[in-house]
Amino acid sequence: MTSELPTDGRLCGYYRDAIPMPTDVMMPITYLGLDFSTQQLKGVIVDDELHKIFEATVHFDTELQEFRTHGGVIKGKDKQHREVTAPTVMWVKALDVLLDRLQVCGADLSTVAAVSGSGQQHGTVYWANGAEKTLQTLNP
Repeated sequence: MTSELPTDGRLCGYYRDAIPMPTDVMMPITYLGLDFSTQQLKGVIVDDELHKIFEATVHFDTELQEFRTHGGVIKGKDKQHREVTAPTVMWVKALDVLLDRLQVCGADLSTVAAVSGSGQQHGTVYWANGAEKTLQTLNP
């Protein structure tokens, strides 16, 4: 099994041999891992034995061009470009695109038992006042 995304133009990978087809009515339990890097969002769905089942990626510069990023960021206006930012809404849209892409590839997101995520090592996300209250009202 390869860890590379398909090179034939598909937007996600499905690893057919990773999980046996269920023989009873019990749905398989899966887990979703998300990696928000500087330049892309990658999602991987694995089974309970950590076999990769689905994989998809959203590249910020090429797939979310409306945000006008270069290398996933917007560079500051100073000569040295010491400050860079990434639009938060771009990450939100990337997550929406990624989840849709996984479903189009055949992933059943209702089987996801847990989600794990990692973010940019050198990034900072600032929360607005009341963010905790907003999170508490989300409908899982």
